[in-house]
Amino acid sequence: MLLSYYTVLFAFGLTVYGRALSLECSSCSGVQDMQECNTRRSCSDGQVCYTKREYSEKVQFELGCVDKQHCGEYAKIPNGTMGINTAGGQTQYCYECCSTKNCNKNLCNHAHHSYCVDDKSFDCALLNSMLSLCKNIVKAKLICPKYCNLCHVVDGNWSPWTSWSGCDVTCENGTRSRARTCTNPAPQYGGLDCNGDSIEFKVCHMQLCPVHGGWSEWVEWSSCPVTCGVGMQSRTRTCTNPVPDRFGQSLEDRLCNPGECTSFTDCYGILKKHKNAESGVYSVTLWRSKQRIQVYCYMNTDNGGWTIFQYRFNGSVDFYRNFTEYENGFGDFETEFWLGLKSVQEMASQGKTELRLDLTAADGTTAYETFQNFYLDEGSNYTLHIDPGRGTAGN
Repeated sequence: MLLSYYTVLFAFGLTVYGRALSLECSSCSGVQDMQECNTRRSCSDGQVCYTKREYSEKVQFELGCVDKQHCGEYAKIPNGTMGINTAGGQTQYCYECCSTKNCNKNLCNHAHHSYCVDDKSFDCALLNSMLSLCKNIVKAKLICPKYCNLCHVVDGNWSPWTSWSGCDVTCENGTRSRARTCTNPAPQYGGLDCNGDSIEFKVCHMQLCPVHGGWSEWVEWSSCPVTCGVGMQSRTRTCTNPVPDRFGQSLEDRLCNPGECTSFTDCYGILKKHKNAESGVYSVTLWRSKQRIQVYCYMNTDNGGWTIFQYRFNGSVDFYRNFTEYENGFGDFETEFWLGLKSVQEMASQGKTELRLDLTAADGTTAYETFQNFYLDEGSNYTLHIDPGRGTAGN
């Protein structure tokens, strides 16, 4: 920087005829205070003293000898660059040379330009007249800020870094980022802009990505669960092409509408309308209350059309219930169930009704019994009325 130029102007008197004396310079590396450097070394011919100030986590100085023909190049390369700390602050990078004994302990030690004090080591008027110093704001504000009328110059400074962002991937390797702005303060009146990046990235390591399985073909749609109106049918697929894993759906549903509903009051009415109806769950409308309920219709035994109001076979459903539950019904059509006294009473009261009991013993023996004129009284007691039975069950 300018100190080396100024020194050159007055260095000619230091030479003598014949071989020049070896120059002695302070020599240290990584010190935080130049005045702590007590080591000296003799430079080779053609070398001068230098000092470098830089920032890597903290301010450090390096002092020693350098070939004089490269000193100017070194001083110009980092011109105006800053050392940046992790909190967003900065310090001016400095590389200066001189050519008198141990002179480098006094380099890179200018008053901060914010104090607007000219360096007494320099003749600011002379430097400006010879080297147009005041046109170079970067250098002039360090040694002659008052003379060059640069007291109002404000260098930019970084704001603190934001917190690191989350990783931009959910598995494998991604990146995190953080940002800062040159607003603490912002540069004004020709001051230096912040040096360095406004965004910083680092690698983040997440868990290994899953290996995706491939879906098999969809199976055929299931049959519609209702014979009229709107129902829901489904189809499935398996994650076996290849196995495994975690994404996609194995079940798909869609609305089905086999046709407009005709109001049926029991399973016998459904069978009369649809001769090929299969056993399953159907919707019926009770003839008096107009309540719509679901029932299980058995279409295979004894000409079909049977409305099942009790089904028990393995004890998976608890039948030890209170009276209210027996009125309203309980269980699951897929396992064991009781339709409910209210529904049974209303369905049986619409006309002549037949009751059939089918029994299977533990050894696989089967029997049945049918009863004519089955109905229940209205009211809280639901009194049973039934004719004598006939069939294979006997007593």
